[in-house]
Amino acid sequence: MSIVDKEIEKEALKARKKKIKILLGLVGLLAVIIAVVLFLIFNKKPVINIIPGRVGPPAYTESIYGDFNWPLGVATSPDGGKIYVVDSNNRKVKMFDRNGNAQGDFGGEAKSSSKQPGFSNPLYIAVNSKGQVYVSDRTMSMVSIFDGNGKFIERFTPRAEPGFSWSPLGVAFDDKDNLYVTDATKGKHRVLIFDRNGYLKLQFGREGIGNGEFSFPNGIAVDKKTGRIFVADSNNARVQSFDKKGKYIATIGQAKGKSQLSHPLSIAISDSGRVHVTDAFGHNVQVYDTNGKFLYNFGTFGVKEGQFMFPTGIAINGNRVYVVDRENKRVQIWEY
Repeated sequence: MSIVDKEIEKEALKARKKKIKILLGLVGLLAVIIAVVLFLIFNKKPVINIIPGRVGPPAYTESIYGDFNWPLGVATSPDGGKIYVVDSNNRKVKMFDRNGNAQGDFGGEAKSSSKQPGFSNPLYIAVNSKGQVYVSDRTMSMVSIFDGNGKFIERFTPRAEPGFSWSPLGVAFDDKDNLYVTDATKGKHRVLIFDRNGYLKLQFGREGIGNGEFSFPNGIAVDKKTGRIFVADSNNARVQSFDKKGKYIATIGQAKGKSQLSHPLSIAISDSGRVHVTDAFGHNVQVYDTNGKFLYNFGTFGVKEGQFMFPTGIAINGNRVYVVDRENKRVQIWEY
């Protein structure tokens, strides 16, 4: 074989090796594409709307099913080890561990309006720093207090002016364990703030449509960093924010487009200061910053995983977001 022939063969061998490398690269790329497609098909993540440049929303992970009948409120223990769900038509609060395993229930149907435990129409729930569980019952005009295991402690007794009456809905705590309650008494739609001893220290708002007025205020949350108070003004289709003294700051969710609210019910604020609002008629969760700027929403209408039918209660513990999916009779867990 001549030197020329050897050089030709050598070049041909190089060309074959190059083709093999390209072919192997294409096969590897195809495998990656197939893996991504299979992940998207079987992972069942919902469609999420996000504003470009913003930190992304949470991802759906799983749901808790507990034979619910009209679930409404949700809260967690301070350490996140227990999940409490208000099962309104069953007149109970059901407990689950972090993995969604049932841990019993408490409450039951009230026999009277006495100091005995029980509910008529339990709605919302909140847990203070001691792990005590507060449950509102509008029909009985009461807030009941239980320990973290569901043992009844007492009825909350407002220490207020003579003749005080209320129709409590949303409940929440600040970092000093002051109790915040939304009240839907006719003509007195307002926010009530009680100290740890039950004394009424501040009230603000009235029934109406103006700034600082409410039409059936439901969920309430306090930003523990700034002290700002956020109230779901349900029938006015908005969230209003106030300073710690009850002074009106801003209205959230009335701009047209993706940021618009239709019927907000509950509010939860993450450690990063994101204000999460369940929009029952929008069938999603809207997220804003504490100044009211829209960030993104998550969830769509439907019965599949990551879809909602009339979401109501919401709670956040660490990187987990718990959303009560009322008509699908479950609690969905999302994670950041």
